[in-house]
Amino acid sequence: MTGSVFAYPYLWMVEEAKGIRDAKDRTTCLAIRRDVGGADGTTTHLMLLGITDQLWKGQKAVEVPDTEKRRAGLNPKRPAFVVVSEYNYDVLPHSWHYAPGTKTYGSFSSKFCKDIAEALKALSRQGGLAKVDRTRA
Repeated sequence: MTGSVFAYPYLWMVEEAKGIRDAKDRTTCLAIRRDVGGADGTTTHLMLLGITDQLWKGQKAVEVPDTEKRRAGLNPKRPAFVVVSEYNYDVLPHSWHYAPGTKTYGSFSSKFCKDIAEALKALSRQGGLAKVDRTRA
């Protein structure tokens, strides 16, 4: 699932700040996943990154190269950026927003995923990483 590009109702920070709770489905990249075992079974904690064709002021992103666009099923004629300055946090199987069987467009290579992870780590160290908690309805 790491590097998968799929539809998810990604909620941008600016939308959350306006009180918006329901977002439209957007192409999203799953960057990091952590499975945690518990008494009631395993939960999967997801760090979901949005993909956009235009950045808002203050957003930090990694530009998606043409070869990665093709792998991920993105339109190669449009610009694409994986936003790394914010992310949506969700937990499976208890998600209110992720639907099992959601369409997967493709996936990024492990090399490109490492580039994204490095950008995330750098921003996290600087305190520039914002989280939108999607674990509530």
